[in-house]
Amino acid sequence: NALNLSGLYKEETFGVSYACRIGDDFSLGVTGKHYRKTVGHDFNTDNAELSGSAQIGVQDPVFLNGHAADAWGGDAAALYRLGNGWRTGLMVRNVNESNAALGSGDQDPVPRSWTWGAARRWNNHAVMLDVSRERFTQMETRVHAGMETWVLGNHVGMRAGGGAGERGYRRVTAGLSYRLSFLQLDYGFMIPLGAIEGTMGTQQLSLTLRFGTPPARPLLQPAYDQETKMDLGDIL
Repeated sequence: NALNLSGLYKEETFGVSYACRIGDDFSLGVTGKHYRKTVGHDFNTDNAELSGSAQIGVQDPVFLNGHAADAWGGDAAALYRLGNGWRTGLMVRNVNESNAALGSGDQDPVPRSWTWGAARRWNNHAVMLDVSRERFTQMETRVHAGMETWVLGNHVGMRAGGGAGERGYRRVTAGLSYRLSFLQLDYGFMIPLGAIEGTMGTQQLSLTLRFGTPPARPLLQPAYDQETKMDLGDIL
């Protein structure tokens, strides 16, 4: 995973994951991650600033140890199957809040975040709920919920969801699917509420081709939240 502002700033994350089942109802997973942050060279980074004036040729103390920083961290997750189609899970990201500061005496921790979710599946229906606490421009708590059902002989799927949170975060999502034995067409949209006026939201259209024997029943696909780039039941 990489975030890059060409020549100026770059963040890279490399991870290795492992998961296992403990008994019939409990599963655990962990991910080890390596973070690397790099700041490029320009007039502002190659010269120090003192009292609002650039000190030409004087090294900025922030970069005394170089323009890159490395850190190690990890995630942990657990899933428990409650029976009768119910299951619940918790995922904690950046458990150790590793320090990714450029300077040896500075602090720039990778913020810890978490998501808890619960879902139930029965026949060709599903409902789900998740609560998360993570940083966007600041640490925020958000709640999402969604549902899905398949009708007409499992050929037509309908799903809807929504989310709400701090700083006026509100949005709704909905979608439709049409499924044949080897082909599936999916359409979904997301509309923010009370934020951007005059928008038609974000719309997505996908076509899936399957090879081999089709599943006996459709694979349930929770409503999609565009901003967090995750299924509402992602950890479930």
